[in-house]
Amino acid sequence: MNFSWIETVVVAVIVLILAATGWGFYSDSQRPNIEIKKDDWECVKSEQRTHLQMMMVGKITILQPITTNVCVEYRRHAG
Repeated sequence: MNFSWIETVVVAVIVLILAATGWGFYSDSQRPNIEIKKDDWECVKSEQRTHLQMMMVGKITILQPITTNVCVEYRRHAG
């Protein structure tokens, strides 16, 4: 079989793409995973944030302010 140089280049590019994808999956599987448990953390600083939410009152749309407490700083429990 006699391949043209274009076919050879296309096959080489496909092989390189498959090799790079395989290497990416392999290197990702070798990284250590860190597991964070929510029970190990406590909120030490929170703030109130307000955003506007559209609400329908009859045929009129109004903007209703909604206030929520959001934790902005966590600290890990000792132990």
